[in-house]
Amino acid sequence: MDQRPMFLLLLLLLASALAVFCDTNAQDAAALQSLMHQWTNYPSSWTSGDPCDSWANVTCSGGRVTSLKLSGVNLQGILSSSIGQLSQLVILILAGCSFTGEIPKEIGNLLQLWFLRLNMNGFEGAIPTNTSKLVKLNELNLATNKLTGSMPDLSSMTNLNVVLMANVSLCGQVPKGLFTLPQLQQVVLSNNRFNGTLEMAGSISNQLEIVNLQNNQIVSRNITGYNNTLV
Repeated sequence: MDQRPMFLLLLLLLASALAVFCDTNAQDAAALQSLMHQWTNYPSSWTSGDPCDSWANVTCSGGRVTSLKLSGVNLQGILSSSIGQLSQLVILILAGCSFTGEIPKEIGNLLQLWFLRLNMNGFEGAIPTNTSKLVKLNELNLATNKLTGSMPDLSSMTNLNVVLMANVSLCGQVPKGLFTLPQLQQVVLSNNRFNGTLEMAGSISNQLEIVNLQNNQIVSRNITGYNNTLV
């Protein structure tokens, strides 16, 4: 009996199976697996299948992971350096979970990122200085964490619309260049330990509508060119 048709059928089935499990870029798949192994309470769909094909809250384009939206699912664990391998991420939302530990410096590798929401967690330590490399970012939300240290210089992030860092424990002076970002609309830095002089001078964006600095230790203000809400 000629076994060739059966052999060809097996090859076809094997090729189809490999195609299914190769939808996601190998680097991205490895990064997601590494992240998942540091977490508990991740979605049940993450235990099998191809991430781009069947994992909940994961969006892909051309086999690259472009979005992780995992807010309010009570993820627990740390955010490991593997996050920096997802180099095509546009949206990263891990809000309202139970993350602890530091925000990894590899977050600065996500050069395509538009939205970063890590608010309402238990992140500790300093905000990585290379966050300023995320020059495409529209929204930076690190509010309600246990972060400490000074606020990094964000003056290179010229696409920022919203900066939310309330209810943290940041200290020092608010960086002078923050309010001159050309597309900035909202800055909320309430309930921190900022001190010294608030410098809001120079080319203040006409789009800037709200600046909230309540419950800080700022002793004086130097404000010119801004006439909207300041609390």
